[in-house]
Amino acid sequence: DERLSVVSEKTIDLNNVNDISFNLNVDDITFIENTDEKIKIVEKCTKQLSENEKLQFNHQNNKIDIYRSSKLNINLLEKSFKREVIVYLPKSYNKNINIKLSIGDVDFSSDLKLNELEIYLTTGDINIDNNIECKSFILEGNTGDANINSLSSDEYGISFNTGNIEISNLSGKGYINTTTGDLRCNISDLTGNSDFSSSIGDITLNIKKELNFKINASCDIGDIKTDFTEDNLRKNFSNALNIDCGCGDIKINKNY
Repeated sequence: DERLSVVSEKTIDLNNVNDISFNLNVDDITFIENTDEKIKIVEKCTKQLSENEKLQFNHQNNKIDIYRSSKLNINLLEKSFKREVIVYLPKSYNKNINIKLSIGDVDFSSDLKLNELEIYLTTGDINIDNNIECKSFILEGNTGDANINSLSSDEYGISFNTGNIEISNLSGKGYINTTTGDLRCNISDLTGNSDFSSSIGDITLNIKKELNFKINASCDIGDIKTDFTEDNLRKNFSNALNIDCGCGDIKINKNY
């Protein structure tokens, strides 16, 4: 965006850093791979910011906190206002990332292999363009959409109040739910009990192969269609795929 100009830049050594935390309010955040072994944060904005309005940093006890000490009043902002935080993160960083964002989008444009990734959004979309692999993945949003190319997690939890969730490749176990919105997911591996639900919206699950799991599907208002045999609906497998839809259709397709 040509309207944006750099207002601050910071480079921090990641030696012994186990946690990187973002607590921002009106920002778009983009993660890009850094060829250097340090983290570099570039802040851009459509207007000049005071020192108090710029990003603040706290680096101590193996943790980096990146935050705003001054919150913007969105009612006083011009419509053209935009603020962007670009995070250049080395591929070698494999610890924890925590993001809390009030208004704005989060984009991951490079592969990441982490221990824990937690993202809490109030209003905004999340886009994961490549592959994220982690032991624990938490994504919670109030209003916005989630588009994820590939997620592999020992334990995942994704919850949106209003918005669509689309995952092109999912591996692991956990839960995904949206109150109002459609859920579409391609499942390549199911490693434990998993729950998918939508109060108002359609659920479409495409499953790569016939895994050893039991399907429990329920729909209050709508249709259930599946390519799977009665065996998957009746057999007592150790893993269960639980799908619940209040108002909408459920489709469970085999071999996507």
